[in-house]
Amino acid sequence: MPEDLKKRIAKSAKTNRRSMNAELILRLQHSIEQDPTLIPEIRENSDGYKLTEDQSALLKVYNGMSTRRRRALLEFLKGMDLAESK
Repeated sequence: MPEDLKKRIAKSAKTNRRSMNAELILRLQHSIEQDPTLIPEIRENSDGYKLTEDQSALLKVYNGMSTRRRRALLEFLKGMDLAESK
C-alpha cells in the first residue's frame, strides 16, 4: 500500500474510532455497494438459487446488457423503490 494512502486511512480510522482493518473493510464495502458494475453476474441455479421462469428471463436479459445499461437499469429501479416507499 502506498505510504500516503496508508497515512490517510490511519487518520480516517482514528477520527472514526475504528481500527485500520475496520476502516478498510467499511470503505471497500461502501465502494462495492455504490458501483453496480462490481456486482457479479448471477447464473441460473448458481449457489443454490431456485429461479422462477420470470427471474430466469430477467437474468438472461440483465446478463446480456452492457455495463452502462445495467447501471441505468439499477438507478431506475432504485428510483422506483424510493417512489413506492413514499
